Amino acid sequence: MMHERTVRVRAWRCCDGQLAEVTDVLAVETPVYLEYNGVPYTVLLATPEDLADLAVGFSLTEGIAADAAEVFVSFVEPLPEGWRIVMQISEACFDGLMRKRRVPPGWAGVKESSLLQADAACDEAGWFTPMQLYDGFAQMENQQALRMQTGATHAAAWMDETGRVTLIREDVARHNALDKLIGALARKGMGFSSGAVLVTSRASHEMVRKCVAAGVRVLAAVSAPTALAVRAAEAAGLTLAAFVRHTGHTVYACPERLCGKRPDGQEEQENTDAEGETR
Repeated sequence: MMHERTVRVRAWRCCDGQLAEVTDVLAVETPVYLEYNGVPYTVLLATPEDLADLAVGFSLTEGIAADAAEVFVSFVEPLPEGWRIVMQISEACFDGLMRKRRVPPGWAGVKESSLLQADAACDEAGWFTPMQLYDGFAQMENQQALRMQTGATHAAAWMDETGRVTLIREDVARHNALDKLIGALARKGMGFSSGAVLVTSRASHEMVRKCVAAGVRVLAAVSAPTALAVRAAEAAGLTLAAFVRHTGHTVYACPERLCGKRPDGQEEQENTDAEGETR
């Protein structure tokens, strides 16, 4: 049962071309089931702390209630795969809630185990050297026109098998940027197995899930992954890298594709700059 807010995981840190196994601490991302007046409403993925505050805030910002006094948190209970928050609201609030209900009774299809796809192995598709990864992020940074104008957007980029960034999409929301990129590639009839997705955000479970659904083999992020994202990547055979800097990165799942060695076992020789940080 995952009820702590952090978890320790095994990872592989690459710095200046040297790969070392390390232990890292990640934030926990777990399903939180919201129930109003005995009826399941929706599932959030959240850090399992201050959950009563989350439930009341969600109720207010989603227009379910107009005042905190209208929301009574009956109890917050741990489940084998997440947390359940049971609330009571007025009849008027409940009637409005039912008109925009999000999930069917019984929480069908939303348990953590169903979010993880364990039907893929870590194969040799989408292999890159560390220097290709770092250069790809440099290319992406130079192509973020909207961020240069506003400073307010995330980006998702496609790096092809040669290490060239061929497509980039931007949005104020990281999930939207990724959806735009996947949609653009799909409309062009391009495959997803031989390249990599680079993102300027953290690597949440939702970002991993979207990449797995599209058939992406490598996801690399500027910021941290969550514990649930790592478990999902491992189960799906997705290479998940984070904290990508100029000469370093950390791999949390399927490190083989970013280990600096070719699939035939021959090590790639690279000259890297000693400057830069790992995370």
